[in-house]
Amino acid sequence: MKLDVRLTEHFAATPDEVWKSLTDPDVLAEWLMPNDFVPEVGAIFTLVPDHPTPWEGDVACEVLQLLPPKKMIWSWWTAGMDESTRVEFELVPRRAGTELIFRHGGAADEPVIKGLEGGWPDMIDRLTATLKRRARLGEKNKRAVRRLYEEVMAKGNLAVADELFDPDYVDHMPLLRTPDRDGLLRSVEAVRRAFPDARSRIVTEVAEDDWVAIAVEVDAGTHQGTYMGVPSTSKPVTWTETHFWRLRNGRLAEHRGNVSTFEIHKTIGSHDLSDELA
Repeated sequence: MKLDVRLTEHFAATPDEVWKSLTDPDVLAEWLMPNDFVPEVGAIFTLVPDHPTPWEGDVACEVLQLLPPKKMIWSWWTAGMDESTRVEFELVPRRAGTELIFRHGGAADEPVIKGLEGGWPDMIDRLTATLKRRARLGEKNKRAVRRLYEEVMAKGNLAVADELFDPDYVDHMPLLRTPDRDGLLRSVEAVRRAFPDARSRIVTEVAEDDWVAIAVEVDAGTHQGTYMGVPSTSKPVTWTETHFWRLRNGRLAEHRGNVSTFEIHKTIGSHDLSDELA
């Protein structure tokens, strides 16, 4: 019998976000099935049902076409099919998100066809729920990072540290005395003493999985205290920063970043950094 499942669904997400949910094995497992998917043309992978299906055994697939983030085609074979069928995912950018055009075509036994005709709409509903859940997680993580800058960086309110930081927090920033929360907070206090009127502004923030990436501009920080061995110069200083924060259960768990100390040293007239930057 002929199999011809056609679905169209709109998501309030970018094509890249939807594409990740189609091609990341962990995310794919959230809404479809556990798998060993590899996003490469020619890759053979298996979907392992974790719910009742109208066929017996696993699903054998192969990636036939991959055009990120626009189109992907798989072959799909299960018991009840004489030959592989064809699964197509096509993503079309829309003003308010992304449209998914889905098709599963080929030939199969009647019970398998009926199962897929009823199963794919459920799977696409699960994909919608997964995208919404990941968007909510991203917003929650961004709020935690913003709170760090609003409470700790701007106000020096260290009392919220226990709420913001995971107990096993690790920091990879250079020059910290210790690669942990205390090392970061000591650094924040040192900067606040040297530049007490500095104001940080997050100009860009992007959340993906457990990570939040931000770009920060620090404006009109007047050099009023010793910084990196340089006494107060009373000069206004501006600099930029980029940071990558990983969160675990809503708390800051890991940090990597870069502060443009060259801009600071150039303004306050410290020693030549060329040897250090070489």
